[in-house]
Parts: sequence; C-alpha cells; structure tokens
Amino acid sequence: MAVATQIAARTKLPTIFDNPEADVLIYDGDCRFCTGQVARLARLDGTRKRLAFISLHDPEVARRWPDLTHDMLMEQMYLIDREGNRYGGAAAFRYLSRKLPWLWILAPLMHIPPSCEAPL
Repeated sequence: MAVATQIAARTKLPTIFDNPEADVLIYDGDCRFCTGQVARLARLDGTRKRLAFISLHDPEVARRWPDLTHDMLMEQMYLIDREGNRYGGAAAFRYLSRKLPWLWILAPLMHIPPSCEAPL
C-alpha cells in the first residue's frame, strides 16, 4: 500500500489518487498540528473535490515535484494548483481563500498589499 494511501486511510483525507484533477496540498503527515489543519481544510472543501492532500514524506512528492526540497517542505505547507504553480505558507492560504467558499470572507483581507505574493 502506498504511503499516501496509508496516511489517507488514517486521516480520511482525499489523496492525489482520489482527486487527480484537484489542487494538491503538501503537508507534514507526521505533524499533529499540520494534519489537524489539513483535516479542517478537507472539511471546508466538503464534497467538491477541489483539494487533494499528500504528506511530504510520501515518495510520490519527490517524484512529482523534485524542485521542492525536503527542507522547503518542512518549513511550510505547499499548494500546487492545476497549472503547476506552487504556493507556500501564507500564499497558499491566500490562494485557498479564493477557492473555498467558507474562506471567501477572508479573501479581501488576504489580498491587501503587501500581503500579496506571486506563486513560486
């Protein structure tokens, strides 16, 4: 069983294999805080399947996104959109504030300069 599948079974998160067309959030699957936050985001996404999740410890991450180093991934969560753009940390949350209806109320605050950043 793949690591992503094992983690998803434990956390009940949709994986990149469950939602191949979704934006992907890479997080630390060994961190309780991180797994709690992505579980909350999965609930906010609901049944819309806009997001898929994968632990940075899964070998699939290094295979698909070799430019994201282990150190980079340990620093912050990364979101990879459908076009392949990478958003880290606050930029990822800013992106999600436009994608998830439950976060739309925060979108105006997240897009006030200088909080705006371009994708990586």
